[in-house]
Amino acid sequence: MSLLQIEFRRKQITYVLDSATENLCNNLDPANILQRLKTRRVLTGDDVLEITSFPRCDNQVDRLLEILKRSHPESYDEFMAALFEFRSDLYDDVKAIESAYSGKTFKLQYLQS
Repeated sequence: MSLLQIEFRRKQITYVLDSATENLCNNLDPANILQRLKTRRVLTGDDVLEITSFPRCDNQVDRLLEILKRSHPESYDEFMAALFEFRSDLYDDVKAIESAYSGKTFKLQYLQS
């Protein structure tokens, strides 16, 4: 993946996670996902400690999403796999946002050409 592709993917991930933050914070319990992301080496032990230091689940999820935005795009893919495994309804919601973003991007590229 080239640097330009990585940068584009990061922008897409940031848009998707920003758009899904409220839904994820209200409906996701991060306990299982944190463990999976740690075993897949997406999160470090320090990341998990930082996230779990927040007393409320919504704050924990918000912090997790902030870390994912800064991480390599493959971290987002692992998060989505974990989300599919543990909460497929939320996975579908996030995928819908991602599809909408891709459609907007395609239309923009078409209009610019």
